[in-house]
Amino acid sequence: MIVMSCPLFPSSAAAAGSVPTVSLTGISPGATVAGTVNLGATASGDNGVTQVKWYVDNVEVGWDGSSPWTAAWDSRKVSDGVHSALAKAADPQGNWGTSATVSFVVKNYVPPPTSVAVTSPAANTTVSGPVSLTASASHVSGIAEIKWYVDNVEVGWDGSSPSTAAWDSRKVADGTHSIIAKALTGDGVWLTSAVSYFTVANGTTAPAPFPSRLKAAGRSIVDENGYVLPTLKGYNMHVSPGFTWDQANFDAIASKGARINRAVIVWDQFEPTKGVVDATAIANLDAHVARAQAAGIYTLLELHLNVGRTPSWTHDKPTEMEQYGTYGATLTQYLANRYGNPASAKFTKAVVGFGLNEPPLEDSTIRNGTQSIPYLEAKQRQMISWFRAGAPSWIGFVAYGYGSQTPIYNDATQNPDAVDASPTAFDSVGGNVVIDVHDYMAQCTNTDPSCEGRQYNGNIFVSTQGGPMIYSEQATGYTSTTTTRSQHTAYIKPYKTFSTQADIPLMLGEWGWPAGVSGEDTWVTDKRNAWKDAGTVIDIQWNYGVSTSQGVWVARPGGVWRNSLLTWMAAT
Repeated sequence: MIVMSCPLFPSSAAAAGSVPTVSLTGISPGATVAGTVNLGATASGDNGVTQVKWYVDNVEVGWDGSSPWTAAWDSRKVSDGVHSALAKAADPQGNWGTSATVSFVVKNYVPPPTSVAVTSPAANTTVSGPVSLTASASHVSGIAEIKWYVDNVEVGWDGSSPSTAAWDSRKVADGTHSIIAKALTGDGVWLTSAVSYFTVANGTTAPAPFPSRLKAAGRSIVDENGYVLPTLKGYNMHVSPGFTWDQANFDAIASKGARINRAVIVWDQFEPTKGVVDATAIANLDAHVARAQAAGIYTLLELHLNVGRTPSWTHDKPTEMEQYGTYGATLTQYLANRYGNPASAKFTKAVVGFGLNEPPLEDSTIRNGTQSIPYLEAKQRQMISWFRAGAPSWIGFVAYGYGSQTPIYNDATQNPDAVDASPTAFDSVGGNVVIDVHDYMAQCTNTDPSCEGRQYNGNIFVSTQGGPMIYSEQATGYTSTTTTRSQHTAYIKPYKTFSTQADIPLMLGEWGWPAGVSGEDTWVTDKRNAWKDAGTVIDIQWNYGVSTSQGVWVARPGGVWRNSLLTWMAAT
Protein backbone atom coordinates (compact mmCIF):
# COMPACT_ATOMS: atom_id res chain seq x y z
CA MET A 1 0.00 0.00 0.00
CA ILE A 2 1.27 3.25 -0.94
CA VAL A 3 0.34 6.07 1.42
CA MET A 4 0.53 9.60 0.03
CA SER A 5 0.29 12.64 2.31
CA CYS A 6 -1.84 15.61 1.28
CA PRO A 7 -1.46 18.87 3.24
CA LEU A 8 -4.73 20.20 4.71
CA PHE A 9 -3.40 23.86 4.75
CA PRO A 10 -1.18 25.86 2.41
CA SER A 11 2.44 25.43 3.10
CA SER A 12 4.35 28.22 4.74
CA ALA A 13 6.05 28.89 1.46
CA ALA A 14 2.72 29.25 -0.22
CA ALA A 15 1.47 31.55 2.56
CA ALA A 16 4.51 33.69 2.27
CA GLY A 17 3.94 34.09 -1.41
CA SER A 18 0.38 35.38 -1.12
CA VAL A 19 0.93 38.87 0.37
CA PRO A 20 -2.26 40.95 0.22
CA THR A 21 -2.57 43.70 -2.35
CA VAL A 22 -3.69 47.06 -1.03
CA SER A 23 -4.30 50.54 -2.51
CA LEU A 24 -4.86 53.77 -0.57
CA THR A 25 -8.07 55.71 -1.26
CA GLY A 26 -9.47 58.90 0.25
CA ILE A 27 -6.36 60.93 -0.54
CA SER A 28 -5.31 61.48 -4.13
CA PRO A 29 -1.70 62.21 -5.07
CA GLY A 30 -1.06 65.96 -4.78
CA ALA A 31 -4.42 66.61 -3.13
CA THR A 32 -4.94 69.34 -0.50
CA VAL A 33 -6.89 68.29 2.58
CA ALA A 34 -8.15 69.95 5.76
CA GLY A 35 -10.06 68.93 8.86
CA THR A 36 -11.26 65.33 9.09
CA VAL A 37 -10.18 63.10 6.22
CA ASN A 38 -12.03 59.86 5.44
CA LEU A 39 -9.27 57.35 4.68
CA GLY A 40 -10.10 54.32 2.63
CA ALA A 41 -8.46 51.29 1.02
CA THR A 42 -9.07 48.47 -1.41
CA ALA A 43 -7.41 45.22 -0.34
CA SER A 44 -7.44 41.57 -1.45
CA GLY A 45 -5.39 38.42 -0.86
CA ASP A 46 -5.39 34.68 -1.63
CA ASN A 47 -6.23 33.98 1.98
CA GLY A 48 -8.44 37.02 2.52
CA VAL A 49 -7.74 40.24 4.43
CA THR A 50 -8.33 40.61 8.14
CA GLN A 51 -7.25 44.21 8.83
CA VAL A 52 -6.03 47.45 7.28
CA LYS A 53 -3.90 50.18 8.81
CA TRP A 54 -3.17 53.69 7.57
CA TYR A 55 0.03 55.67 8.10
CA VAL A 56 0.85 59.38 7.73
CA ASP A 57 4.53 60.19 7.69
CA ASN A 58 5.12 56.54 8.79
CA VAL A 59 3.02 57.03 11.92
CA GLU A 60 -0.09 54.86 12.28
CA VAL A 61 -3.20 57.03 12.22
CA GLY A 62 -6.03 54.56 11.60
CA TRP A 63 -7.17 50.90 11.68
CA ASP A 64 -10.14 48.88 10.49
CA GLY A 65 -10.92 45.19 11.00
CA SER A 66 -13.72 44.74 8.51
CA SER A 67 -14.60 45.63 4.97
CA PRO A 68 -15.27 48.23 3.63
CA TRP A 69 -11.93 49.48 4.89
CA THR A 70 -12.29 53.01 6.26
CA ALA A 71 -10.95 55.25 9.05
CA ALA A 72 -11.37 58.91 10.01
CA TRP A 73 -8.22 60.96 10.51
CA ASP A 74 -7.97 64.52 11.85
CA SER A 75 -5.47 66.33 9.67
CA ARG A 76 -5.19 69.11 12.29
CA LYS A 77 -2.91 66.77 14.24
CA VAL A 78 -0.10 67.57 11.84
CA SER A 79 1.29 70.86 10.64
CA ASP A 80 0.23 72.49 7.43
CA GLY A 81 2.45 71.43 4.53
CA VAL A 82 3.45 68.36 2.49
CA HIS A 83 2.94 64.92 4.03
CA SER A 84 2.94 61.28 2.91
CA ALA A 85 0.37 58.53 3.41
CA LEU A 86 0.12 54.79 2.77
CA ALA A 87 -2.03 51.81 3.73
CA LYS A 88 -1.09 48.30 4.88
CA ALA A 89 -3.29 45.18 4.72
CA ALA A 90 -2.80 41.83 6.55
CA ASP A 91 -4.12 38.31 5.88
CA PRO A 92 -4.93 35.63 8.52
CA GLN A 93 -1.35 34.35 8.42
CA GLY A 94 0.04 37.80 9.30
CA ASN A 95 1.34 38.61 5.89
CA TRP A 96 1.31 42.38 5.30
CA GLY A 97 1.00 44.11 1.99
CA THR A 98 1.86 47.82 1.58
CA SER A 99 0.36 50.35 -0.82
CA ALA A 100 2.18 52.89 -2.85
CA THR A 101 3.02 56.08 -0.96
CA VAL A 102 0.89 59.11 -1.77
CA SER A 103 2.18 62.68 -1.27
CA PHE A 104 -0.44 65.28 -0.31
CA VAL A 105 -0.79 68.73 1.28
CA VAL A 106 -2.45 69.67 4.57
CA LYS A 107 -3.84 73.22 4.75
CA ASN A 108 -5.97 73.80 7.82
CA TYR A 109 -5.19 77.47 8.59
CA VAL A 110 -7.61 79.81 6.90
CA PRO A 111 -7.21 83.51 7.71
CA PRO A 112 -10.30 84.74 9.51
CA PRO A 113 -12.67 86.71 7.32
CA THR A 114 -11.98 90.40 7.06
CA SER A 115 -15.24 91.81 8.31
CA VAL A 116 -17.08 93.93 10.84
CA ALA A 117 -20.79 93.80 11.60
CA VAL A 118 -23.16 95.45 14.04
CA THR A 119 -24.79 92.80 16.23
CA SER A 120 -26.80 95.08 18.54
CA PRO A 121 -29.15 96.71 17.97
CA ALA A 122 -30.19 94.12 15.45
CA ALA A 123 -31.54 95.32 12.14
CA ASN A 124 -35.22 96.29 12.09
CA THR A 125 -35.60 96.16 15.88
CA THR A 126 -37.04 98.83 18.19
CA VAL A 127 -35.06 100.21 21.15
CA SER A 128 -35.57 102.72 23.94
CA GLY A 129 -33.54 104.19 26.79
CA PRO A 130 -29.99 102.86 27.32
CA VAL A 131 -28.85 100.50 24.56
CA SER A 132 -25.91 98.11 24.61
CA LEU A 133 -24.04 98.41 21.32
CA THR A 134 -22.16 95.32 20.19
CA ALA A 135 -20.26 94.32 17.08
CA SER A 136 -18.30 91.42 15.69
CA ALA A 137 -15.06 91.95 13.81
CA SER A 138 -12.17 89.85 12.61
CA HIS A 139 -8.96 90.31 10.69
CA VAL A 140 -5.74 88.38 10.28
CA SER A 141 -3.83 91.17 12.09
CA GLY A 142 -6.36 91.37 14.92
CA ILE A 143 -8.76 94.14 15.94
CA ALA A 144 -7.49 97.11 17.98
CA GLU A 145 -10.73 99.01 18.56
CA ILE A 146 -14.31 99.38 17.37
CA LYS A 147 -16.46 102.50 16.99
CA TRP A 148 -20.20 102.74 16.49
CA TYR A 149 -21.95 105.48 14.51
CA VAL A 150 -25.65 106.35 14.65
CA ASP A 151 -26.73 108.53 11.75
CA ASN A 152 -23.02 108.94 10.93
CA VAL A 153 -22.23 110.41 14.37
CA GLU A 154 -19.87 108.46 16.63
CA VAL A 155 -21.70 107.26 19.73
CA GLY A 156 -19.48 104.56 21.20
CA TRP A 157 -15.99 103.09 21.38
CA ASP A 158 -14.36 99.99 22.80
CA GLY A 159 -10.77 98.84 22.74
CA SER A 160 -11.29 95.39 24.19
CA SER A 161 -12.96 92.11 23.29
CA PRO A 162 -15.84 91.37 23.33
CA SER A 163 -16.61 94.82 21.99
CA THR A 164 -19.47 96.71 23.58
CA ALA A 165 -20.45 100.29 24.37
CA ALA A 166 -23.33 101.95 26.18
CA TRP A 167 -25.45 104.43 24.21
CA ASP A 168 -28.54 106.28 25.32
CA SER A 169 -31.16 106.34 22.59
CA ARG A 170 -32.70 109.46 24.13
CA LYS A 171 -29.95 111.43 22.44
CA VAL A 172 -31.87 111.10 19.16
CA ALA A 173 -35.48 111.64 18.16
CA ASP A 174 -37.98 108.82 17.97
CA GLY A 175 -38.06 107.20 14.55
CA THR A 176 -35.81 105.26 12.19
CA HIS A 177 -32.04 105.61 12.46
CA SER A 178 -29.00 104.11 10.78
CA ILE A 179 -26.06 102.42 12.48
CA ILE A 180 -22.65 101.22 11.33
CA ALA A 181 -19.55 99.94 13.08
CA LYS A 182 -15.94 100.64 12.18
CA ALA A 183 -13.09 98.38 13.28
CA LEU A 184 -9.41 99.34 13.37
CA THR A 185 -7.24 96.38 12.40
CA GLY A 186 -3.93 95.57 14.00
CA ASP A 187 -2.13 96.89 10.95
CA GLY A 188 -3.94 100.23 11.04
CA VAL A 189 -6.74 99.80 8.50
CA TRP A 190 -10.33 100.84 9.25
CA LEU A 191 -13.04 98.37 8.22
CA THR A 192 -16.64 99.56 7.88
CA SER A 193 -19.75 97.43 8.35
CA ALA A 194 -22.84 97.42 6.21
CA VAL A 195 -25.51 99.94 7.20
CA SER A 196 -28.47 98.63 9.16
CA TYR A 197 -31.56 100.41 10.45
CA PHE A 198 -33.42 100.34 13.73
CA THR A 199 -36.23 102.28 15.38
CA VAL A 200 -36.06 104.44 18.50
CA ALA A 201 -39.27 104.69 20.52
CA ASN A 202 -38.81 106.58 23.78
CA GLY A 203 -42.30 108.03 23.83
CA THR A 204 -42.69 110.78 26.43
CA THR A 205 -39.03 110.85 27.52
CA ALA A 206 -37.79 114.41 27.04
CA PRO A 207 -35.22 116.77 28.51
CA ALA A 208 -36.14 118.36 31.82
CA PRO A 209 -36.63 122.14 31.77
CA PHE A 210 -33.58 124.30 32.50
CA PRO A 211 -32.22 124.43 35.12
CA SER A 212 -32.33 120.76 35.96
CA ARG A 213 -30.28 118.95 38.57
CA LEU A 214 -27.47 117.35 36.56
CA LYS A 215 -25.47 114.29 37.51
CA ALA A 216 -22.85 111.97 36.08
CA ALA A 217 -24.31 108.66 34.96
CA GLY A 218 -21.86 106.28 33.37
CA ARG A 219 -19.84 108.30 30.87
CA SER A 220 -22.67 110.79 30.31
CA ILE A 221 -24.28 113.79 31.99
CA VAL A 222 -28.02 113.33 32.58
CA ASP A 223 -30.79 115.63 33.79
CA GLU A 224 -33.58 114.98 36.28
CA ASN A 225 -35.53 112.98 33.71
CA GLY A 226 -32.56 110.74 33.06
CA TYR A 227 -32.17 112.36 29.65
CA VAL A 228 -28.59 112.19 28.37
CA LEU A 229 -27.44 115.69 27.47
CA PRO A 230 -25.46 116.46 24.34
CA THR A 231 -21.93 117.72 24.91
CA LEU A 232 -22.03 120.87 27.04
CA LYS A 233 -19.82 123.59 25.59
CA GLY A 234 -18.71 126.84 27.16
CA TYR A 235 -15.93 128.98 28.59
CA ASN A 236 -13.82 129.59 31.66
CA MET A 237 -14.91 132.92 33.18
CA HIS A 238 -13.04 134.44 36.13
CA VAL A 239 -14.92 136.06 39.00
CA SER A 240 -13.18 138.34 41.51
CA PRO A 241 -13.96 141.10 44.04
CA GLY A 242 -13.11 143.65 41.35
CA PHE A 243 -14.88 142.17 38.35
CA THR A 244 -17.88 140.19 37.15
CA TRP A 245 -19.40 139.58 33.73
CA ASP A 246 -22.42 141.58 32.60
CA GLN A 247 -25.57 140.06 31.17
CA ALA A 248 -24.62 140.96 27.60
CA ASN A 249 -21.58 138.67 27.76
CA PHE A 250 -23.63 135.71 28.91
CA ASP A 251 -26.29 136.37 26.29
CA ALA A 252 -23.61 136.58 23.59
CA ILE A 253 -22.06 133.22 24.35
CA ALA A 254 -25.47 131.62 24.87
CA SER A 255 -26.47 132.75 21.38
CA LYS A 256 -23.47 130.82 20.05
CA GLY A 257 -24.38 127.59 21.84
CA ALA A 258 -22.72 127.88 25.25
CA ARG A 259 -24.51 125.79 27.89
CA ILE A 260 -22.01 125.86 30.77
CA ASN A 261 -19.34 128.10 32.27
CA ARG A 262 -16.51 127.25 34.61
CA ALA A 263 -16.56 130.07 37.15
CA VAL A 264 -12.93 130.40 38.19
CA ILE A 265 -12.42 131.77 41.68
CA VAL A 266 -9.16 132.12 43.55
CA TRP A 267 -8.92 131.37 47.24
CA ASP A 268 -6.95 134.39 48.41
CA GLN A 269 -9.57 136.72 46.87
CA PHE A 270 -12.58 134.96 48.40
CA GLU A 271 -11.16 134.23 51.87
CA PRO A 272 -8.35 136.76 52.38
CA THR A 273 -8.75 136.51 56.15
CA LYS A 274 -9.06 133.14 57.84
CA GLY A 275 -12.71 132.18 58.29
CA VAL A 276 -14.03 135.40 56.69
CA VAL A 277 -15.50 135.20 53.18
CA ASP A 278 -15.12 138.45 51.21
CA ALA A 279 -18.55 140.09 50.82
CA THR A 280 -17.77 141.82 47.51
CA ALA A 281 -16.39 138.63 45.95
CA ILE A 282 -19.51 136.70 46.97
CA ALA A 283 -21.82 139.44 45.68
CA ASN A 284 -20.06 139.28 42.31
CA LEU A 285 -20.33 135.48 42.28
CA ASP A 286 -24.06 135.75 43.09
CA ALA A 287 -24.47 138.06 40.11
CA HIS A 288 -22.38 135.77 37.92
CA VAL A 289 -24.52 132.72 38.75
CA ALA A 290 -27.79 134.63 38.27
CA ARG A 291 -26.77 136.12 34.92
CA ALA A 292 -25.57 132.78 33.62
CA GLN A 293 -28.86 131.20 34.67
CA ALA A 294 -30.83 133.98 32.96
CA ALA A 295 -28.99 133.13 29.74
CA GLY A 296 -29.69 129.39 30.11
CA ILE A 297 -26.12 128.57 31.12
CA TYR A 298 -25.06 126.23 33.93
CA THR A 299 -22.21 127.13 36.29
CA LEU A 300 -19.59 124.91 37.84
CA LEU A 301 -17.46 126.45 40.58
CA GLU A 302 -13.73 126.00 40.11
CA LEU A 303 -11.43 126.91 43.00
CA HIS A 304 -7.93 127.77 41.79
CA LEU A 305 -5.23 126.85 44.26
CA ASN A 306 -2.14 126.97 42.12
CA VAL A 307 0.07 129.75 40.74
CA GLY A 308 0.44 131.12 44.26
CA ARG A 309 -3.22 131.90 44.91
CA THR A 310 -3.60 130.32 48.32
CA PRO A 311 -4.11 132.86 51.15
CA SER A 312 -0.98 133.87 53.01
CA TRP A 313 -2.49 132.74 56.33
CA THR A 314 -2.39 129.12 55.07
CA HIS A 315 1.34 129.17 54.42
CA ASP A 316 2.31 127.48 57.64
CA LYS A 317 1.68 124.35 55.59
CA PRO A 318 4.40 123.62 53.02
CA THR A 319 2.37 122.84 49.88
CA GLU A 320 -0.84 124.11 48.31
CA MET A 321 -2.55 120.72 48.59
CA GLU A 322 -1.71 120.57 52.29
CA GLN A 323 -2.93 124.15 52.70
CA TYR A 324 -6.27 123.23 51.13
CA GLY A 325 -6.48 119.93 53.01
CA THR A 326 -5.99 121.75 56.33
CA TYR A 327 -7.94 124.97 55.80
CA GLY A 328 -10.11 124.55 52.70
CA ALA A 329 -13.30 123.35 54.38
CA THR A 330 -14.56 126.84 55.31
CA LEU A 331 -14.80 128.29 51.78
CA THR A 332 -15.77 124.95 50.18
CA GLN A 333 -18.68 124.39 52.55
CA TYR A 334 -19.74 128.05 52.44
CA LEU A 335 -20.18 127.83 48.66
CA ALA A 336 -21.91 124.45 48.89
CA ASN A 337 -24.40 125.67 51.47
CA ARG A 338 -25.04 128.90 49.57
CA TYR A 339 -25.74 127.45 46.11
CA GLY A 340 -26.29 123.72 46.62
CA ASN A 341 -28.38 123.53 49.80
CA PRO A 342 -32.14 123.62 49.04
CA ALA A 343 -32.71 125.50 52.31
CA SER A 344 -30.59 128.45 51.11
CA ALA A 345 -32.14 131.56 49.57
CA LYS A 346 -29.42 131.40 46.87
CA PHE A 347 -29.99 127.73 46.06
CA THR A 348 -30.19 126.98 42.36
CA LYS A 349 -29.99 123.89 40.23
CA ALA A 350 -28.04 125.96 37.73
CA VAL A 351 -24.89 125.49 39.86
CA VAL A 352 -23.96 121.91 39.12
CA GLY A 353 -20.85 121.20 41.16
CA PHE A 354 -17.42 122.06 42.48
CA GLY A 355 -13.83 121.26 41.62
CA LEU A 356 -10.22 122.11 42.35
CA ASN A 357 -7.92 123.40 39.65
CA GLU A 358 -5.16 120.91 38.81
CA PRO A 359 -2.72 121.25 41.71
CA PRO A 360 0.95 121.46 40.78
CA LEU A 361 2.02 119.20 43.63
CA GLU A 362 5.03 121.43 44.10
CA ASP A 363 6.48 118.94 46.55
CA SER A 364 8.72 117.01 44.15
CA THR A 365 8.93 114.07 46.53
CA ILE A 366 5.18 113.54 46.16
CA ARG A 367 5.01 114.50 42.49
CA ASN A 368 7.78 112.13 41.43
CA GLY A 369 7.00 109.36 43.93
CA THR A 370 5.00 106.20 43.44
CA GLN A 371 1.98 107.39 45.48
CA SER A 372 1.27 110.75 43.84
CA ILE A 373 -2.01 109.68 42.23
CA PRO A 374 -3.43 107.99 45.37
CA TYR A 375 -2.43 111.16 47.25
CA LEU A 376 -4.40 113.31 44.81
CA GLU A 377 -7.38 110.96 44.90
CA ALA A 378 -7.49 111.19 48.69
CA LYS A 379 -7.46 115.02 48.57
CA GLN A 380 -10.22 115.03 45.97
CA ARG A 381 -12.33 112.70 48.12
CA GLN A 382 -11.82 115.10 51.03
CA MET A 383 -13.07 117.97 48.86
CA ILE A 384 -16.16 116.01 47.80
CA SER A 385 -17.02 114.98 51.35
CA TRP A 386 -16.80 118.63 52.44
CA PHE A 387 -19.13 120.09 49.82
CA ARG A 388 -21.60 117.22 49.83
CA ALA A 389 -22.34 117.92 53.49
CA GLY A 390 -24.21 120.98 52.17
CA ALA A 391 -24.79 120.14 48.49
CA PRO A 392 -25.34 116.38 48.32
CA SER A 393 -26.34 116.37 44.67
CA TRP A 394 -23.37 118.34 43.33
CA ILE A 395 -21.02 116.78 40.80
CA GLY A 396 -17.38 116.51 41.88
CA PHE A 397 -14.96 117.69 39.20
CA VAL A 398 -11.74 115.80 39.89
CA ALA A 399 -8.33 116.44 38.40
CA TYR A 400 -5.28 114.27 37.88
CA GLY A 401 -3.26 116.91 36.03
CA TYR A 402 -0.08 116.88 38.08
CA GLY A 403 -0.77 113.57 39.73
CA SER A 404 2.59 112.28 38.52
CA GLN A 405 4.92 112.79 35.63
CA THR A 406 2.26 111.16 33.46
CA PRO A 407 -1.43 111.78 34.16
CA ILE A 408 -3.71 108.81 34.96
CA TYR A 409 -1.13 106.21 33.90
CA ASN A 410 2.63 106.06 34.07
CA ASP A 411 4.89 104.64 31.41
CA ALA A 412 8.49 103.57 31.21
CA THR A 413 9.64 106.98 29.97
CA GLN A 414 8.30 108.73 33.06
CA ASN A 415 7.71 106.90 36.33
CA PRO A 416 6.99 103.22 35.66
CA ASP A 417 6.62 102.30 39.34
CA ALA A 418 3.98 104.92 40.17
CA VAL A 419 0.51 103.68 41.12
CA ASP A 420 -2.11 104.30 38.44
CA ALA A 421 -5.44 106.01 38.95
CA SER A 422 -8.08 103.76 40.52
CA PRO A 423 -11.39 103.20 38.67
CA THR A 424 -13.08 102.92 42.09
CA ALA A 425 -11.34 105.87 43.76
CA PHE A 426 -14.57 107.83 44.28
CA ASP A 427 -17.02 105.06 45.04
CA SER A 428 -16.66 105.67 48.77
CA VAL A 429 -17.96 109.25 48.41
CA GLY A 430 -20.92 108.28 46.25
CA GLY A 431 -19.43 108.63 42.78
CA ASN A 432 -21.11 111.32 40.64
CA VAL A 433 -17.77 112.69 39.49
CA VAL A 434 -16.34 114.01 36.23
CA ILE A 435 -12.67 113.84 35.23
CA ASP A 436 -11.37 117.35 34.45
CA VAL A 437 -8.41 117.40 32.06
CA HIS A 438 -6.54 120.27 30.39
CA ASP A 439 -4.82 120.35 27.02
CA TYR A 440 -3.08 123.38 25.56
CA MET A 441 -1.16 124.01 22.38
CA ALA A 442 2.49 123.32 23.19
CA GLN A 443 5.32 125.51 22.01
CA CYS A 444 7.99 123.03 22.97
CA THR A 445 8.77 119.33 22.90
CA ASN A 446 9.89 116.87 25.51
CA THR A 447 13.41 117.19 24.16
CA ASP A 448 13.34 120.76 25.48
CA PRO A 449 14.31 120.63 29.19
CA SER A 450 12.30 123.80 29.92
CA CYS A 451 9.10 122.47 28.34
CA GLU A 452 7.43 121.38 31.57
CA GLY A 453 7.93 124.81 33.06
CA ARG A 454 5.97 126.56 30.32
CA GLN A 455 2.73 125.79 32.07
CA TYR A 456 0.18 127.82 30.18
CA ASN A 457 2.04 127.76 26.87
CA GLY A 458 1.96 124.02 26.44
CA ASN A 459 0.06 120.80 26.87
CA ILE A 460 1.39 120.20 30.34
CA PHE A 461 -1.54 118.11 31.43
CA VAL A 462 -1.72 115.73 28.49
CA SER A 463 0.72 116.14 25.68
CA THR A 464 4.07 117.03 27.20
CA GLN A 465 3.41 114.66 30.09
CA GLY A 466 1.96 111.86 28.00
CA GLY A 467 4.93 110.14 26.48
CA PRO A 468 8.45 110.33 25.12
CA MET A 469 7.74 112.88 22.40
CA ILE A 470 5.14 115.43 21.44
CA TYR A 471 3.61 116.16 18.06
CA SER A 472 4.87 119.00 15.89
CA GLU A 473 3.85 121.90 18.10
CA GLN A 474 6.63 124.45 18.01
CA ALA A 475 6.88 128.18 18.59
CA THR A 476 6.31 128.68 14.86
CA GLY A 477 2.97 126.88 14.75
CA TYR A 478 1.14 123.68 13.98
CA THR A 479 0.63 121.65 10.81
CA SER A 480 -2.08 119.02 10.54
CA THR A 481 -0.77 115.72 9.22
CA THR A 482 -1.64 112.06 9.62
CA THR A 483 1.15 111.82 12.17
CA THR A 484 0.10 114.81 14.25
CA ARG A 485 -3.54 113.71 14.27
CA SER A 486 -2.61 110.21 15.37
CA GLN A 487 -0.43 111.65 18.12
CA HIS A 488 -3.33 113.74 19.42
CA THR A 489 -5.27 110.50 19.73
CA ALA A 490 -2.36 108.65 21.34
CA TYR A 491 -1.88 111.25 24.07
CA ILE A 492 -5.58 111.35 24.87
CA LYS A 493 -6.03 107.58 24.86
CA PRO A 494 -5.06 107.04 28.56
CA TYR A 495 -7.88 109.35 29.63
CA LYS A 496 -10.31 107.64 27.28
CA THR A 497 -9.26 104.23 28.58
CA PHE A 498 -9.56 105.26 32.21
CA SER A 499 -12.91 106.96 31.62
CA THR A 500 -14.21 103.74 30.09
CA GLN A 501 -12.84 101.49 32.84
CA ALA A 502 -14.09 103.74 35.64
CA ASP A 503 -17.37 104.54 33.83
CA ILE A 504 -16.79 108.24 34.54
CA PRO A 505 -17.41 111.13 32.09
CA LEU A 506 -14.61 113.27 30.68
CA MET A 507 -14.57 117.08 30.78
CA LEU A 508 -12.04 119.08 28.81
CA GLY A 509 -11.88 121.82 31.44
CA GLU A 510 -9.31 124.03 29.77
CA TRP A 511 -7.86 124.11 26.30
CA GLY A 512 -6.67 126.84 24.03
CA TRP A 513 -4.13 128.37 21.72
CA PRO A 514 -1.30 130.79 22.55
CA ALA A 515 -0.68 134.02 20.73
CA GLY A 516 1.82 134.50 17.95
CA VAL A 517 1.79 131.09 16.29
CA SER A 518 0.23 129.82 13.07
CA GLY A 519 -2.11 126.94 12.37
CA GLU A 520 -4.83 127.77 14.91
CA ASP A 521 -7.79 126.57 12.86
CA THR A 522 -6.32 123.18 12.02
CA TRP A 523 -5.06 122.66 15.58
CA VAL A 524 -8.49 123.47 17.03
CA THR A 525 -10.15 121.08 14.59
CA ASP A 526 -7.71 118.23 15.20
CA LYS A 527 -7.66 118.69 18.95
CA ARG A 528 -11.41 118.92 19.32
CA ASN A 529 -12.01 115.90 17.06
CA ALA A 530 -9.59 113.83 19.14
CA TRP A 531 -11.35 114.73 22.39
CA LYS A 532 -14.74 114.17 20.80
CA ASP A 533 -13.59 110.68 19.79
CA ALA A 534 -12.60 110.12 23.41
CA GLY A 535 -16.21 110.69 24.49
CA THR A 536 -15.84 114.12 26.09
CA VAL A 537 -19.20 115.32 27.45
CA ILE A 538 -18.19 118.80 28.67
CA ASP A 539 -16.00 121.00 26.48
CA ILE A 540 -14.84 124.32 27.98
CA GLN A 541 -12.38 126.61 26.22
CA TRP A 542 -9.93 128.86 28.03
CA ASN A 543 -10.70 131.73 28.17
CA TYR A 544 -13.62 134.06 27.52
CA GLY A 545 -12.39 137.62 27.89
CA VAL A 546 -11.26 140.70 26.10
CA SER A 547 -8.48 142.14 28.27
CA THR A 548 -6.38 141.33 31.28
CA SER A 549 -7.95 144.29 33.09
CA GLN A 550 -11.16 142.27 33.31
CA GLY A 551 -9.55 139.84 35.69
CA VAL A 552 -8.93 136.98 33.28
CA TRP A 553 -5.98 135.47 31.52
CA VAL A 554 -6.22 136.02 27.81
CA ALA A 555 -4.02 134.45 25.17
CA ARG A 556 -4.95 136.96 22.49
CA PRO A 557 -5.01 140.77 22.79
CA GLY A 558 -8.11 142.83 22.18
CA GLY A 559 -11.19 141.04 20.93
CA VAL A 560 -9.52 138.59 18.55
CA TRP A 561 -9.46 135.68 20.98
CA ARG A 562 -13.05 136.22 22.04
CA ASN A 563 -14.34 136.54 18.48
CA SER A 564 -12.37 133.49 17.40
CA LEU A 565 -13.97 131.39 20.11
CA LEU A 566 -17.47 132.67 19.34
CA THR A 567 -16.96 131.70 15.71
CA TRP A 568 -15.76 128.26 16.78
CA MET A 569 -18.71 127.85 19.13
CA ALA A 570 -21.24 128.61 16.43
CA ALA A 571 -19.61 126.31 13.91
CA THR A 572 -19.34 123.16 16.01
